Amino acid sequence: MTTRLRALDAVWLELESGRPALAPGLVSVLDGPVPPVAQVRAHVAERIADVPALQWVLDTHESTRRPRWRDAGVPDLTHHVRAERIGADPQALSELVAELMEQPLDKARPLWSITVVRGLAGGQWAFIWRLHHAVADGIAARSVMGHLLDLHPDGGTTLADAAMAGSMQATSRGHDRQSHLPGRFGRAVEGAVTALASAVKHAPEAAHVVADVTPRPPGSLTGPLSQRRRWVHATEDLAVAKQARRRLDASLNDVILAAVANGYRELLLSRGEATTGRTLRCVVPVSLRPAIDDHADNRLAAAWTDLPVGAMHPSERVARIARSTRWQIRAGTPHVGAALISLADRFVPGPLQEVVVERATWVPEWFADTLVTNVPGAQFPLYVMGRRIEHMHPVIPVDAHLRITVGVVSHDGTLGFGVTGDGVHAADVDVLLRGISEGLHELAEL
Repeated sequence: MTTRLRALDAVWLELESGRPALAPGLVSVLDGPVPPVAQVRAHVAERIADVPALQWVLDTHESTRRPRWRDAGVPDLTHHVRAERIGADPQALSELVAELMEQPLDKARPLWSITVVRGLAGGQWAFIWRLHHAVADGIAARSVMGHLLDLHPDGGTTLADAAMAGSMQATSRGHDRQSHLPGRFGRAVEGAVTALASAVKHAPEAAHVVADVTPRPPGSLTGPLSQRRRWVHATEDLAVAKQARRRLDASLNDVILAAVANGYRELLLSRGEATTGRTLRCVVPVSLRPAIDDHADNRLAAAWTDLPVGAMHPSERVARIARSTRWQIRAGTPHVGAALISLADRFVPGPLQEVVVERATWVPEWFADTLVTNVPGAQFPLYVMGRRIEHMHPVIPVDAHLRITVGVVSHDGTLGFGVTGDGVHAADVDVLLRGISEGLHELAEL
């Protein structure tokens, strides 16, 4: 049985051509004894039957730009689950993650990997999860990997089970609705009509927002990429960010973006670049996935906001970002893009879609300076094979012309930051990371 990739999923394969893998990941740092890799493979083998996406292989007989997924059954876990030992130096984990990001996933196999890392300071160890963007976006990846995470040390309920239970409760409260058109075609038509209505509703204001988008001047943050990667990470207290949010009457996302803006200010100053009156255009991926949708695919649209990096009071930085993000929400820009994608995916002929996929790019070269993605996680303990996850840090690939990306994930009272830089053109991302931490604490202390 095969399934053709949706157009947006196939774009990630095309973007990867000739470059390191576009495989987002997650670094989970755990306490407790490190399990032998054979036990980890047995654990994965036990759970993988419930995760079709981890058994998909690209159909190599497809010659088009829109390949198909083929169910290959349980994969060779000696290939997909491996072990590494590193030193206790805090930089060792970052160096290993960067090295893995430079290695493409084998397209003759399911597009995922798990690396068990032993030797961290304090007796801790880590899982490095990687899942290709063609398989799933960040929210869907959380559902896929949620089958391997437990809510209790002795197992029982998985994170995926808990998420589905919550979705079913939402359904029973009437958040879903029955289709009035019969069959698969009827559902497709109804979905397209809904998408078109959304586009029409938001088009005037969205057009105004798009009209304000001017090309970005070239700078050190954008340009050609090398094959090398640099990755740094940090853990912050979620309560600190929430304190800043309450005091400034802003959203948590606005506070995080303001901290990132401060980090970029420090980075640009360290490079001797002017910041006065300058803003950076930041792409913010927006999930369009319904609460009851746990399919492994991509359901994303792009919003953007301006990050002010000039000298100003931190509260003013938050206020400017909040105004920018509120305008994006009001204009419904992501919904317009999603509507067009939905219509094209359902009704544009396959050969034409293949041409679009071949020439597509996630972010046009002139459009943005950076990307920041913020994925909400579980605010309670999670366990892998009875070991508790202490911290999580996202691994976001750099792509197209963006030399730096910032990922944020919340987990059990913490904020995990992961900053990826081009290893040649942005090897100084540690300066950015320090600036983010300083900016976050500065906001909380206002």
